[in-house]
Amino acid sequence: MGNTSHNSLFPAPNVKSSRLWAGKTIGILGGSFNPVHEGHVHISKQALANLPIDALWWSFTSGNPFKTHISMPSIDQRITQAAEQVDDPRIILTDIEAQMGVQRTHEFGKALAYYFPNTRFIWVGGMDLPEQFHHWGKWKSVIRSFPIVFFKRPPYKGTLKRIPIKILQSVKHIYHLPKAASLFKKNHIYWALQGSTLKASSSAIRGAEGKV
Repeated sequence: MGNTSHNSLFPAPNVKSSRLWAGKTIGILGGSFNPVHEGHVHISKQALANLPIDALWWSFTSGNPFKTHISMPSIDQRITQAAEQVDDPRIILTDIEAQMGVQRTHEFGKALAYYFPNTRFIWVGGMDLPEQFHHWGKWKSVIRSFPIVFFKRPPYKGTLKRIPIKILQSVKHIYHLPKAASLFKKNHIYWALQGSTLKASSSAIRGAEGKV
C-alpha cells in the first residue's frame, strides 16, 4: 500500500526504500485517522511551515488500543478517505507500521531506526496528547526514540505543569522550535504554544455521524 489519488512529492515509504529517504528529515504524524479531520490538517500545516522537514508521513495505525470498542475501517479505506482531504504534496500517506509489523509507538520508533538508519525523524502531535501520553505503552521509550513536537491544540491551557512528562527528569523541555534539523534531539520535547487552535477531533466526528 502507499498513496492513493493524492499526488505526493515522494512515493510512500516501504521497508525496502531506505535509500530514497537517506539524508532527509521526516515528520511523523501517527494515528488511526478514523476519520481524518481538520485538526490533522491544521497540525500538518503547522509542522510543514515551522519544522525543518522534507516531508510529513501520516502513519496509519491498524487500530487504537484506547478505543477498541470502535469499529475501524481498513487502513486502505482510511488512506483513500484521507487522500481526498490532503492537498500538500509533502504529506505522505503510509501504512508503514503495518509493513513493519508494529502496533505501538515505542515499537515504531525502534523499527524506524532499523529500516531507515540514515533518516532523521521528528514525531509530531497535538496539544491534546500530553495529558494522556503517560498511558501509552512504554511511553518513556517513545521519548528516547524521537524528538517530539507538540503543536497548540485545545485542551491545553493550564495543564502542562501537572502532566507526568513535564516532571520526568530525563526529559528536557524546549519552548521554541530550532531552525536546523540537527538541533532537534531525542529526550527533548518541543512545545509550540503559538498559533491558532482547532477543536476538531475524530471522536467528535464519529459522534456526529452516530459511529462512536
